[in-house]
Amino acid sequence: MRLFISILLIASALIFSPRSEAYFLSGNAMIGYIDQADEDEGNLFDGLVLGFITGVHDSSEVLRSEQGICIPDNATVGQLRAIFTKFLKENPEIWDKPAWVTALVAFKVAFPC
Repeated sequence: MRLFISILLIASALIFSPRSEAYFLSGNAMIGYIDQADEDEGNLFDGLVLGFITGVHDSSEVLRSEQGICIPDNATVGQLRAIFTKFLKENPEIWDKPAWVTALVAFKVAFPC
């Protein structure tokens, strides 16, 4: 399963990024923000993480069926954050990958069509 996820992450990064450096946040950055957000709910980092998750969710709406991601309409941003956080913590070997790709893979694993 980890090999499949790693291959999927690499393929997604190559397909959707014109350059491998064309992203702002890595999993490394996000795990740090998540840890700081977990220290004090409602702080700046909590807002950053929730905003990131919301942005990935909303911007991926068009790609969902093509990517095989079927997030239920009643899923909350809190649920998506928990899924993304759990996925990152369970896969530290991918923290150097783009955070948006990692989030999409986490959502695909949790909500396949």
